[in-house]
Amino acid sequence: MSKHETKSKLITPQFLCLFTLALLNGLTFYIIGTVIVKYAVSLGCSLTVSGIISGSYSLAALLFQPLVGPLCDRLNNKRLIIVALLCTIVAISGYMLATNLALLILFRVIHGIGFVLCMNAITSFAVQFIPPDRLGEGVGYIGLTSVLSGAIGPSMAIWLQKLSFHALFLTTLIIEALAVLLLCLSKMKDQRTLGKFSFVLKFSELFAIHLLFYGMCNGAISASNSLFTSYLVLHLESRNILNIGVFFTISSLAMLAIRPAAGRATDRSSGEAVVLVSMVAMAASLFLVAKAWAFPIIIAAALFKAIGQGAGQPALQAICLKKAEENRRGVALSTWYLGADIGQGIAPMIGGYVSERAGYGPMYSLMGIIILVFAAGLIIYTHLNRRHAIAHKLERSK
Repeated sequence: MSKHETKSKLITPQFLCLFTLALLNGLTFYIIGTVIVKYAVSLGCSLTVSGIISGSYSLAALLFQPLVGPLCDRLNNKRLIIVALLCTIVAISGYMLATNLALLILFRVIHGIGFVLCMNAITSFAVQFIPPDRLGEGVGYIGLTSVLSGAIGPSMAIWLQKLSFHALFLTTLIIEALAVLLLCLSKMKDQRTLGKFSFVLKFSELFAIHLLFYGMCNGAISASNSLFTSYLVLHLESRNILNIGVFFTISSLAMLAIRPAAGRATDRSSGEAVVLVSMVAMAASLFLVAKAWAFPIIIAAALFKAIGQGAGQPALQAICLKKAEENRRGVALSTWYLGADIGQGIAPMIGGYVSERAGYGPMYSLMGIIILVFAAGLIIYTHLNRRHAIAHKLERSK
């Protein structure tokens, strides 16, 4: 095997280990996320309070996200993953022992911090073992774990909850313990040369300013996905369209094929071109759902959604990593994740306001228009960046 071929090898023991860790951590997220509201209700909390308990996870993740990037850049990624997994173990143990609202919220917050730290650190660590010419494909595979865990986790949760909540939490504890054991037994080492750690942070060190627009594009795609998750069932039931679950099944299955293919396309061509195609596809999905009157339209919308989400998000992630300095890739990832967190959090609230006053159809159409505005902005932003790069190159050559 040639030296070039060795460098271009993607599927290595280290990569498979990190892929497995991301999958196990994602499974825990979906298993617990599926039943946490029901568990809170079983402890005597009202639906409103149970919703607050569930949402405190996302709020904690959102607030902690800006700090995760600098931590991943300044500290040993392998140790950070272990700390994050231990946070999750503490949180799950706390769920089992909590007897009041305050404790449930506390452990939910700890879980949110652990999850966001774990996923950022896993991706940041994985980038060290992904060949530069296959970066898009590599992060696409890591992102695929969320699709797989999202397909498996809720079903596991429903089955385990029928046994008991104790059995469910015990299962997730075992999953997280296996993840810690796997990482501790692995011989992976952080390959970077880390400088002296400092607790002092500048604002510019919390965000990658030059990547904020890509984070916003990611937020728009996440917002669209959040609207599908939150309101699609209500929208289609109002139009007497049945078997709505098929939409999510087809979309998830299609993404299994689309994500790796989109990653390879990102590596071989302009990542921005892949994002542009994906955003047009997402807009098409939103417009089709807005006007849906028959089941075949929903099938087409599911496939377009799979292209929009399955190609757009990993392409944007790869762009952020490629455009970041090697010692600021953690901040680049954090900026990408922050866009997703904001889009996913805000969209259901605004969507509820719009749908209550204008209906579900106009809400989806409005989101489709917003996506196209971001697509147009991406064309302009890419053009300006290329002009700036050419001008800078000419200036340096003088």
